[in-house]
Amino acid sequence: MEFLSYYYFWSIILPMFNWLFKKEHVTYCYDDIIVELGQTAYEQGKDGYYEVYRFLIRYQGYAIGGVDVRKGNDPWLYWGGHIGYHVTTIYQGNHAAYKACMALLPFVKSLNLDHVYITASPENIPSIKTIEHLNVTYLGEFDVPKGHWLYRQKEFVKRIYEWNVNYEVDK
Repeated sequence: MEFLSYYYFWSIILPMFNWLFKKEHVTYCYDDIIVELGQTAYEQGKDGYYEVYRFLIRYQGYAIGGVDVRKGNDPWLYWGGHIGYHVTTIYQGNHAAYKACMALLPFVKSLNLDHVYITASPENIPSIKTIEHLNVTYLGEFDVPKGHWLYRQKEFVKRIYEWNVNYEVDK
């Protein structure tokens, strides 16, 4: 319940913040899912910083998860992925993550990225199914380098996929 209340809090605060500071309201839609830009940040990579766009996933007005889109070609993005998503437990199984990725396709293309990496832990079967539904190329299962932030989170192996966003055909 704590996870759901976190997104409920931000679903109320973000529109007020955007209005107060006249921030541009960026939204994308696919089917019954809406993704809206919450914030832009920078994260430390191996070769410096890269830009991260954090989106809320909304279903019927409720914030049900989030998607991060990481811009750049930092080597750490190979294991961490350009796109990362999470969906609240009670909304899992409804293809919300897939629809959110499809909604963000025009945004990813606007970043001039020809392809993006999306990764999953080998034991995360639902995430693997979501990724494979995106018409990706499976590159293999690879060990995470010891200095990587995923390694510090005890994620030692990642399945890595490449999504060619300029050749996307909706399944």
